[in-house]
Amino acid sequence: MNGITHKQAKRFMHAELDGLLTDAQHLDLDAHLRGCDTCRAESESLGALAVLLTHGFHERWDVHDGPSENVVANIQSQRRRIIMSNKIRFGLRTLAGVAALIVLGFLINFAFAQLRNPSITVSGTNATNGVLPAKQSPLIAFVSDQNGNSEIYTMYTDGSGMTDLTNNPAVDMNPFWSPDGTRIAFQSDRTGLMQIYVMDSDGSNVVQLTNNEVNHELMSEHGPWSPDGKKLLFTEWGAPDAKKWMLYTIGVDGQNKTPLAEVPPVYTYPSWALNGKHVAFISDSRLYVVDSDGGNLTEITKSLPPGEAMDSYNPPNYYWAPDGQSITFIESNVDSQAQNQGGDPNLPFTWKVYEASLDGRTLNLNKTTHSPIGGWWQGNYFVTPFVDVRGWTWVGSDGTIKSLDPFKNCKELSGGGYIFKQTSMGDVAIGAMCPNGDWWLFIVNPQGLMSPLMASPIPTVQGSLDRLSWSPNDEFLAFNLTSNGRTEMYLVNVTEALKDPSIKPVQVSIGSGIENNPPSWQPQP
Repeated sequence: MNGITHKQAKRFMHAELDGLLTDAQHLDLDAHLRGCDTCRAESESLGALAVLLTHGFHERWDVHDGPSENVVANIQSQRRRIIMSNKIRFGLRTLAGVAALIVLGFLINFAFAQLRNPSITVSGTNATNGVLPAKQSPLIAFVSDQNGNSEIYTMYTDGSGMTDLTNNPAVDMNPFWSPDGTRIAFQSDRTGLMQIYVMDSDGSNVVQLTNNEVNHELMSEHGPWSPDGKKLLFTEWGAPDAKKWMLYTIGVDGQNKTPLAEVPPVYTYPSWALNGKHVAFISDSRLYVVDSDGGNLTEITKSLPPGEAMDSYNPPNYYWAPDGQSITFIESNVDSQAQNQGGDPNLPFTWKVYEASLDGRTLNLNKTTHSPIGGWWQGNYFVTPFVDVRGWTWVGSDGTIKSLDPFKNCKELSGGGYIFKQTSMGDVAIGAMCPNGDWWLFIVNPQGLMSPLMASPIPTVQGSLDRLSWSPNDEFLAFNLTSNGRTEMYLVNVTEALKDPSIKPVQVSIGSGIENNPPSWQPQP
């Protein structure tokens, strides 16, 4: 178990913003954030605030005399326009009649094409930037500041069809596709504070949904759209009370803003029930469910035995039943034991799986282990390491037990890390980081079979892999990897990689500081 305290974690978060963390401290902080949903939420908020402050300072510097950190970026972004302008003036001076008009039209069309599709570095065996794939694959929406500003782009899975949807000097972030794949919700500070917007999939018809004088955030783990695509789930935070958080829904037409809960201190991992009638969220290691109209707020974990709370080791660790009538969650006694300086030596650390009714009255215990439980799909689950990185176990609903080793390619194990993501179809992607910074990627199918998705690792320097993101039908996998101050997005064709792991993932350079903005996949018919 990670040894740093919550107070140390907060100090490390601030030091990270200043670029003062050592490699060992980075690993300690990453491990703590994986095990503490409250600290992770605070880290994400600090990251979003840093983006806002940086953008605000740059905007001020750029309109005053004197040095600016944006000078180089501005020179690069304006270079093409200057060259194009010179060509146009030359053409007007030297050409006449129809020839001049033809050349001018060509140059203007070219300039608009360049402005609409800024150059972003793409590499990989399937990268064909600017050429549409033979068979149209799902689009992926992502955030990039490669060209000096945080913008929302879409792209096909082979790196082609790159399009800047926002093209706005503001900070645009957190894109999420609507369930029908026709619209994208996002947040932007183009009015001075973070507000919620929706736009069509091509960037047109932008509609601002919120406008009051506080910051707004689309939560990024489960997605904010209601299953019917008519509402969005979001939080408000900031002025006038910086410590006050509220959870809301709002119609995609900007109407019917509805408060769901005011449960301090923060909300983490909110999600819709699959039937759209309820919303769940975690606050202060407690699980709550509320009706989608704001009624019947219920703490699901209120009947837990003393010393037990929502597990913070592998969050979010709760799962809706397909019919939306019950919810399964994982709790542990680790936090209470740790706060009690190790707790009662006769009382071991435990993790338990409960299924609860939405009124909190019925609580059925399904499983008990003495190591962290990660993922839950129709009774299948993982037992993950508690102290080291070895000791992965897959447990089937029929009691089958299989040992897994995502770190089998590592030459040493002290100081490694991992991340995993399970889908609604039961597949699990596991990213494993060796102590030397090598990242390996595996998939575990619903039968517990682990297969590699790459034949060679992705090397990193002070690297961190953030939020694996599955496409619909588990066909593709995306993730952001930050290394040495740069963030790259990788796209993996899972079907092809299972056949031939030597196929390199498509790699897209998207700038820096984008790790809090996971890629979002367009739903397919």
